Amino acid sequence: MNIRSLAYCVLALNLAGCWLPVSVFAGAPLNSSHGKAVEVAPEEPSYQLQPIFTRLARISDKITFSTTVRGSRNVDLQEAANLESWGIDAEVVFPFLKRFQLRVNVPIYTDGHAELLPIEVVHHRSGRITRQPTDRVEVSGYGGVFDFASVQLEGQFLTQEQNGINMTAAFGGAKITDPLQTNSVGKYNHAGEYYFAQIRADRKMNDWLTLVGHLGFRHYYISDDLNPAGNGDGDVFTHYEAFVAGVFNPWNSHVFPVLEVAFTGDLDHYNSVLVVPEVIWAVNTHLELKAGFPLGLSDDGERVGFRVQGVLRF
Repeated sequence: MNIRSLAYCVLALNLAGCWLPVSVFAGAPLNSSHGKAVEVAPEEPSYQLQPIFTRLARISDKITFSTTVRGSRNVDLQEAANLESWGIDAEVVFPFLKRFQLRVNVPIYTDGHAELLPIEVVHHRSGRITRQPTDRVEVSGYGGVFDFASVQLEGQFLTQEQNGINMTAAFGGAKITDPLQTNSVGKYNHAGEYYFAQIRADRKMNDWLTLVGHLGFRHYYISDDLNPAGNGDGDVFTHYEAFVAGVFNPWNSHVFPVLEVAFTGDLDHYNSVLVVPEVIWAVNTHLELKAGFPLGLSDDGERVGFRVQGVLRF
């Protein structure tokens, strides 16, 4: 089975599972008109329980702030290989009109090193063509690598209470705010802009499992030094996304194991598949802490990494 088939199978299983009927569980008894006890489900705490990569298809009922510390190894870029980096991101979500929210995401800092590839470089002023030295390059700055500063609008058009499933559409744009600086070749990521869209779905299947998934794409219509498919594919490229996650509640506690599978690629020269075991600790209804460890299953994308995230809602 090739990567494209794997991505389609994962998405089909997730969406099919979302439409299965939900089991009904008993709760606290109430008196009926016949004098018999009737079981109803107790009200659940308002936890968000959103996986690190796959977004929920629900509108938040509070302003939400989150920050993520990320690290990855062996990421290939257009003109460098084996990037090892770490960084910090921040995100704020502003809900409005019950069915809409605005999400703003900003890379705060990125630091790492990579190995330059022996490719031809055209000097913009003189027009000379030279070969890039195969040196180790240090990169750092206040921009991201693939994730730029972004703004997106999200609207929920189906709810589980009324339709049996939550579904949300999202679209937005992103632009690099500060190129990464290097110790030998000037700037990395000289320019970068993309627009993107997603369709998200989630459903609580029963008391111990919630399924989450989304389909989407990013179109990088301006980029530099970035396309992991190589110089042959140019600076304009599109990456498709197919993410699926299960959020589990095996212990009926504030600790929730999560398993995600994330596909990102162009369905041709670059295809990354990650499996991400993680855990969410719901400290209370206003604070959640998360940790995940991406593991690469394909030859493309990061081979191993980590994500640590804190979420505050108020």
